[in-house]
Amino acid sequence: MDFFTAQDWFGRPGPFAYNTDYIIFIVFSIAFAFIFPILLRKAEKKTTKATLTVLWLVAVVLDIVKYGYGLITNLSNGVQGIGNYDIPLWTCSMFLYLMPFVLFSKNEKVARACSAFICTISFFAGMVNFAIPCDDSLFSFYGMHKTVYHYILMLVPAIMLGTGYIKLRAKDIAGIMIVFTIFAIPVYVFNTMYQQDYMFTYDGSWLPIDVSSVSANKPLY
Repeated sequence: MDFFTAQDWFGRPGPFAYNTDYIIFIVFSIAFAFIFPILLRKAEKKTTKATLTVLWLVAVVLDIVKYGYGLITNLSNGVQGIGNYDIPLWTCSMFLYLMPFVLFSKNEKVARACSAFICTISFFAGMVNFAIPCDDSLFSFYGMHKTVYHYILMLVPAIMLGTGYIKLRAKDIAGIMIVFTIFAIPVYVFNTMYQQDYMFTYDGSWLPIDVSSVSANKPLY
């Protein structure tokens, strides 16, 4: 079960922000995100759709394993109630719910709005992940999950845009905002009821940046 802890496979001490492992992963993953859509350009649309479906399924499986393990850990430690148990109500989590509409919806407006969201907000969320230092090693379950999951958030839009699966237009902004609002309002209500901070809409206390260190004029890292 060591794989499911934050312990590094090689026994190295943390933190693991921007170490050689992450730098190598980022360089190769971004290069692949440019090359792979080029390879798919001449493929049939059904091949592209199949590729997107597989990537979405990988993301779903990753999250099921992550949340399943987190729930089991909480129960084994006697944690009662919601606490700070991480559930998929983040902006990044919207990818999981929107991709079925992108892939299978017969309603063109709905499919397009969801596609536009994934190619903008989700894409940005994936990029931000690589700019925020990670406390877990790439060679640990949570570190690997966080990195691979958010990379899928980058790779899927890269494929969609690079192959012409969708071409964004200025009027897509309205659809993007509607999709975001539909998800954000219930999350805000949930946050208010249970004092959680999903999508950082409650008090920003779950932000990965130590705000208190900034206010105290201390270095972030």
